[in-house]
Amino acid sequence: MIGDHSGELPLDLSPFVGRDDLLAAVTERLRRTRLLTLTGPAGVGKSRLALRAAVRLGRVRYADLATGAPLWAHLAAALGIPDHDTAHPDAVFAHLAGLPTVLILDSCDRIPGAADATTALLRAAPGLRILATGRRRLGIDGEYALPVPPLGPPDAVRLFLDLAEAGGVAATALTDRAAVERLCTELDGLPLAIKLAADRARTMSLTELTEHTADRFTLLPGLRTAVDLSHRQCTPQERQLWAACSVFAAPFTAAAAPGDLDGLVDKSVLTAATDTHPARFTMLRTLRAYGLEQLGDTAGAARDRHRDHVRDTLAAAADSWFGTRELSVLTAVRDELPDIVAAIDHSLATGADHDAHTLARDLIRTRAPFVFGFLDVAVTQLGRTRDLDGDPLATARAVFAGDRHTAPLLAAIGAAFTGDANARDLAADCRRRAETAGSPVALTWALWATALACHRDGDQDTAAGLLTTCLDTQRSFDDRWGQAWSIELAAWIIAARGDDTDEAGRAAWLLGAATARHRGLGIDLTGIRALDDARTRARDRIETLLGPDTTAAETAAGEQGHDHAIRIALGEPVSRRASAPPGGGLTTREREIAGLVAEGLTSARIGARLRISARTVDTHIRNIGAKLGLANRAAIAAWASLR
Repeated sequence: MIGDHSGELPLDLSPFVGRDDLLAAVTERLRRTRLLTLTGPAGVGKSRLALRAAVRLGRVRYADLATGAPLWAHLAAALGIPDHDTAHPDAVFAHLAGLPTVLILDSCDRIPGAADATTALLRAAPGLRILATGRRRLGIDGEYALPVPPLGPPDAVRLFLDLAEAGGVAATALTDRAAVERLCTELDGLPLAIKLAADRARTMSLTELTEHTADRFTLLPGLRTAVDLSHRQCTPQERQLWAACSVFAAPFTAAAAPGDLDGLVDKSVLTAATDTHPARFTMLRTLRAYGLEQLGDTAGAARDRHRDHVRDTLAAAADSWFGTRELSVLTAVRDELPDIVAAIDHSLATGADHDAHTLARDLIRTRAPFVFGFLDVAVTQLGRTRDLDGDPLATARAVFAGDRHTAPLLAAIGAAFTGDANARDLAADCRRRAETAGSPVALTWALWATALACHRDGDQDTAAGLLTTCLDTQRSFDDRWGQAWSIELAAWIIAARGDDTDEAGRAAWLLGAATARHRGLGIDLTGIRALDDARTRARDRIETLLGPDTTAAETAAGEQGHDHAIRIALGEPVSRRASAPPGGGLTTREREIAGLVAEGLTSARIGARLRISARTVDTHIRNIGAKLGLANRAAIAAWASLR
């Protein structure tokens, strides 16, 4: 940049999308600190963000350290010092003395000695502030590092469209916004990758571009050049660790990695989410694809290690969930689902059928598929490893046979369904054990089993009280499977309690809502005799009060408008009419997450896409629900689909 700009800002005519909050943070932080470093992976847009911030900062000089010229000559040119090609550091210091300005040091990771030079500059010029960019921090006392994340889906799509249209791509080729979003997601929201892909859009369709992202470095050679540099900046040990960690399909813990991750985090190869316990680490698809390339002949061994780690971790979760850590154990299993499926895939592909079956079986044994509503996925995975009879509950009973915690609970539920005289005692014993262990999910199911036993004994008031406690607790941690069964049981209890036609209508509505909830979980419960008998008893009672037509209408209404089913089951004031709540008050991030929930993404996958932790996603989802008056993910998805 020396000969072309002499410290002036480079001409920047390309579209710049989003980043308003980040720009504000940069300018505000530079008012309070003398050294701010923008960090992030290759192609994330650190340099362009610095240039945009410079426009707001006023008196700014610019030095691009990536061009390979001598460091002090760069700095002399940036400050407008004559004869800069032979400038000595003393000349730079003398020029800076008493001169208040902002100096942008771009690509500090590209040249040796940048940290020492920055320290000398700040010492020589008390009024100087420096905005640096690089894949890593300079490591100077008093430095403030500001990570630059990839663009979120809305901004990434807008950038691609702006660049493609500027490049002459016909508007008719860009009408499929969903296809553009898929492409931008595959490219991690990296502005460099999006720019390169927009250039290829002149000769390739959106579908072709997305398909070719499987070989993104052939599709976009400039992207490989940028990532090659990141790889060269790593030590040999860090390169090996990068490759080894690339087998993880979802955020992973430090315990899962075969080495110390600090260096890869420092160099923006990994992103650490420390707002979870334990901390989890994420790698962009682009960096993961590069790491997988580097595995070469060691890929099989790396995937074997990954499979063994996932298998052992899952077995430990299946054996140790009963206790106060139950929810955190189940959440970890949910977040690691992509890695569990990948481990099953690898086991089947390499003939390790026993490992594949063990993984699928233990996934169900953890009960995470029940709590978080992906039992259909778990049963499908189990079916890949062993022939099943098609009944998910029979499958569950077989898996849990002999399980010292779940088997007694299933026995209590079975006894309650059949009207066994010992059902209450069996359920009460499960409740005592869950309360003693402090296991919240197990306790809700013990309460459910007790409520069912009371219902079968004709003690509807006790059953209703127990179920209220159960369902309210299930709502607190979004146990989707448990909520569906509790809504169902609420309908049976309400139907059996009296002769009130309004209550009968509520029971019919809840029957429809429960059916929709079960269907939404991907589980077909038709043909299960105990369940069919209970539903028939409730429906017969309701029809006696309302007649077949009204009963059918209320049930259909519940199937269509089940968003508020928990509140209706608990007797909280809300209309049973299907409605789309108003959407005011959501932040941009909350609207973005609501849209991803509507796509059916798990919290783990949303977190991986947005580079935040699954727990942070869950917090956003709770806030969305509170703002919109929506009880769960299904309701949020329904709301978002109407926008």
